[in-house]
Amino acid sequence: MPSKKGELNMPGVSLVFDQIGKLDDRESSILDSMSLLVHNKGYTKNIFFKSDHFFLGATSHENYQVVSFQDERCFICVDGIIYGKSNLEIEDELKKLSNYIFNGKQDFRDKIAEWILSADGEYVVFVYNKENKELCIFNDPLCRLPMYYYYENGLLVAAREPRFIIELTGNKTFNRDSVFEYLLFGYTVGKKTLFNDIFKFKGGTVIRAGAEVSSPEIERLPLFNFENKKYNVSEIDKHAGNLVDLLME
Repeated sequence: MPSKKGELNMPGVSLVFDQIGKLDDRESSILDSMSLLVHNKGYTKNIFFKSDHFFLGATSHENYQVVSFQDERCFICVDGIIYGKSNLEIEDELKKLSNYIFNGKQDFRDKIAEWILSADGEYVVFVYNKENKELCIFNDPLCRLPMYYYYENGLLVAAREPRFIIELTGNKTFNRDSVFEYLLFGYTVGKKTLFNDIFKFKGGTVIRAGAEVSSPEIERLPLFNFENKKYNVSEIDKHAGNLVDLLME
């Protein structure tokens, strides 16, 4: 978990996915939990999508906007920023990508990895298939935007702030090992947080969940292969020149 004061008070998306399809029973609890993330008068609370299986809302302020778009088949949301691409370009690319994600083929991971490596920024992407009740979440390669998730008994909760997950699920028990690591190192090791069963996204994480799937698939994509080198030289001057060229690119 972030250690700097104030880093947990962040705008951004809060998401709930229920495999059983009874989110209507939780709506008041979801909205109450979101209200706790409205940290001052400059924050607003918005609901972007809700159904019996899927809820996505966000808190934001005038300098932080969450983008969403949808068609008859899919709802897509981007939390964060992607550099060098307009919202129209992002919408077009992600709608095309959604066709791969939900086509039932295994190569969807390669397509997501390809898109992630083409999208420089700090972001989390949420894609929900309204027809099949399937959800896919993935983030930037370095996890520049903190994101947390929890899963139990068919309920998947993901949020920019752990507080949303804690309040909604009532999961307020500390992880003793994580507390020890935090006191020793100033952070928790791996994907663990200070709380039991609440985990951090790592860079390039993909989560897939569906109404017909027994449990979510959670994996980290192998995005970088440092064996492949664009330049294979040993002279320091040439290395420096190559670094300059890459930085300019």
